[in-house]
Amino acid sequence: MIKMVKMFSVFLMKFKMGILGGDGGGGQTAEPSGSSDAGGGDGTIDPNAGRSDAGSAYDYSKMVGEGGKFSDNWREGLNPELKEDKTLAALSDVNQMAKIFVHSQKLIGKNTVAMINENSTDEEKNEFYTKMGRPESADKFDINMEKVSPDFKGLVEGDLGWYKDFAFKHGLSQKAAQEMFNDFQEHNSSKFSEQMEVHKAQVDEKFNTLMSNWGNKADKNLQAADNMLNLIGMSDDIVSAGLQKNDVVIGLLYKMSDLVSEDKLSTGGEGNIKQGVQEQINSIMDDKSSPYWNGKHPRHKEFITKVNVLYSKLD
Repeated sequence: MIKMVKMFSVFLMKFKMGILGGDGGGGQTAEPSGSSDAGGGDGTIDPNAGRSDAGSAYDYSKMVGEGGKFSDNWREGLNPELKEDKTLAALSDVNQMAKIFVHSQKLIGKNTVAMINENSTDEEKNEFYTKMGRPESADKFDINMEKVSPDFKGLVEGDLGWYKDFAFKHGLSQKAAQEMFNDFQEHNSSKFSEQMEVHKAQVDEKFNTLMSNWGNKADKNLQAADNMLNLIGMSDDIVSAGLQKNDVVIGLLYKMSDLVSEDKLSTGGEGNIKQGVQEQINSIMDDKSSPYWNGKHPRHKEFITKVNVLYSKLD
């Protein structure tokens, strides 16, 4: 950029002295006034300073054609140090050069950021990340979790420290870290929903197959399995685990109920079974905070039914 500014400064000076454009008389050039030495005492710049052919004036009118377009060999009129600079290959006309010069002048004194690459030191990288908005330490990230799915909240909270370390290591700003976090959560939530839909379809298919295999005994067998579930007191566990329609669980409960009804349990006979039933009844009835005693509790009817089923086992 410095070379570009220097080149343009010389270029404008040549325009000012009337070297470019001339008097339209066949490429004649005007002689600059003042000292002929570059950087002379009067502050002028010799446009031919540093050129190998400085002894003869260069016809700068050949550099620019119609509409301010540069000629194919326009760089021939530049000082050797600028002439071979590949940066200038992108310039096509005077207007473009002027825009670059104005832009570069505006950048002077601005808080610019030096880009980093694979050869940058850790110190250079940290300086760059800080200027780009990274907090001073990983724990300074303030990650909003409002877009986290309830299904993932516990898991995400456990990994939040890891994510902050990840964001700090890779130089993310607060804004970038939050946006990436939100994108991750939306993606995970979407994938989780898709997987749950597939799982639910598989569970329903297996449940329907079990019901079909039971035929006209399906309702009776299902009720026996449900009674057994209440008997062993694991209804809440099965529901919380989402296994109330699991064909394996239902089949197992039905077989257990069949064994109980035939007194084939290896743990003892009917007396032991009825004792266990009575203990469950007592546990519910003795607990005055139980939904059984609270008519407004959402599970009141469930507990009433459960006690009734248990009592039926004592008959």
